[in-house]
Amino acid sequence: MARRIDLWRVAPSALAALAALAYLIIAPRSPDLAAHIFRAELFAREGFTIWNGEWYGGHHTPAYSVLSPPLGWILSPQVMGALAAVSATAAFTEVARGYWGARAARLGTMIFGAGSATMLFTNRLPFALGVAFAMAAVLALQRHRRVLAPALAVLCALSSPVAALYLS
Repeated sequence: MARRIDLWRVAPSALAALAALAYLIIAPRSPDLAAHIFRAELFAREGFTIWNGEWYGGHHTPAYSVLSPPLGWILSPQVMGALAAVSATAAFTEVARGYWGARAARLGTMIFGAGSATMLFTNRLPFALGVAFAMAAVLALQRHRRVLAPALAVLCALSSPVAALYLS
């Protein structure tokens, strides 16, 4: 006998995936996207660095993100962000359903799924990556994974110091 799919569990992530696909097709350009592409290409050339003098008057690279440049180099910053937005939505959906129950979480999870597109269309891609790890950390904590939760929290901070502030 086939197992039924809970459409309310899948719908927020499907909505986020549609928004991510629209983002990848529309390909909005912004100064932030230029910075993400620059940092991915910098990682391709130099690997991990502490300082770079080529962007404006120079900048301290770890404060931007430690994980986003290598992942952006491997996947492209846009694909990395799209995957992060969908992953964040999937994790949030499980957190919300676990805390409030499946029925009560429906509206909030759908709003989160749609809202994840704002991180993409404004090209806040390291933040999207950080939010994905943050939501995964909260989910791990909710499920009493006491080793995994702090590890994901560290990955959140390495992805986006701003997302780490929200997690704390």
